[in-house]
Amino acid sequence: TKEASGPQRFRGRISTAVRTDRWDDIAEEFNKRRNELLNEKTTELGMQFLLQHAAGDPDFRFPSEILSVGAGPGVLFDVVQRLEARFTTLGLQLPAIVDVDPEERMLLLSSNPRKLRGTLPELRLSADSIAAIECASFGSFTPADRVEFLKESARTLRTDGLLWLKVDRGFFAP
Repeated sequence: TKEASGPQRFRGRISTAVRTDRWDDIAEEFNKRRNELLNEKTTELGMQFLLQHAAGDPDFRFPSEILSVGAGPGVLFDVVQRLEARFTTLGLQLPAIVDVDPEERMLLLSSNPRKLRGTLPELRLSADSIAAIECASFGSFTPADRVEFLKESARTLRTDGLLWLKVDRGFFAP
C-alpha cells in the first residue's frame, strides 16, 4: 500500500488505497448496474409524470401504442407492466409497447413479445402512423444520428403524437 495525499486526505487522517488488477472490472460492473438502475428509475418517473398529466387533463389522450426505440432490455415494457394498477385506477388501458433495437442480443434480454430489430429510419414506417415514440438512448446517439432520428420521428409521428426522449439525466417530452 501507498499512503494517499492531497484531495484524498480528509478529517485529519490519511486514507490508504490498495490498487488491484480487478479495479477496472469492478468499476465497469458498478457503472453498468448504476446506469441500468438510473435508466429504469428515470423511465418510471417519466411514465408516472405522463400518468399524472393524463389524470389532470381530460383532453390528454394517452397513447395506445408506444414505439420504444433503443429499447435495450425492454425497460419501458417492464415499467408499464409494474404500473398496471395505476393505469387501471385512471381508467386507461396499458399501451402496447414495441421494442426497437439494432442489436439482437439486446432484444433477447427483453420480456416484451413485440420486438423489431433495427433503427427508426431503417424501419421505413408510414408517415403519420405512430402515436408515441420513446427513446431512452437518445443521449448516446451521435449528433448525426440524433438529427436523422428527429427527422424520422417528425415524419412518422401523428400530428398529436408524443415524442419522449431521454437526454442526459432526465426526460424531455415536448
